[in-house]
Amino acid sequence: GVGTELVTGSGHPTSGFVYKLVAREDDAGRMVSVAKKSADKISIGGRKYALRRRNAQGVAEAEVIGIGEAPDGDADDRTLLVPLVRSGEVVGREPLAAARDRHVASRQELPLVARQMSKGDPVIETVHVGG
Repeated sequence: GVGTELVTGSGHPTSGFVYKLVAREDDAGRMVSVAKKSADKISIGGRKYALRRRNAQGVAEAEVIGIGEAPDGDADDRTLLVPLVRSGEVVGREPLAAARDRHVASRQELPLVARQMSKGDPVIETVHVGG
């Protein structure tokens, strides 16, 4: 949809989804799951944790989404979320060059077939765990 086009860029293969970090803090400070309601789309409520499962050669095999808790990973896996704000404090400032380097490294992890796929085909599997 439009959201995927905005996040991934038109005409490029995607991981098969754009996950939404859908939880909010209530007045008592507790995290409450929320989800988008749409007749055409399914959204899973709750805080999300994402990691990229990579093989021993560093090639991405799956995006693993933990719902409510971080998924188990190993030394080959890489956490995908980058903290930007903690307790109201901005913690995610980094030079543009660092963001660019992370982007290049992320693309290099994708399997070679990712460069041969057509629009809309998933590049790697998405796995949801927990919840």
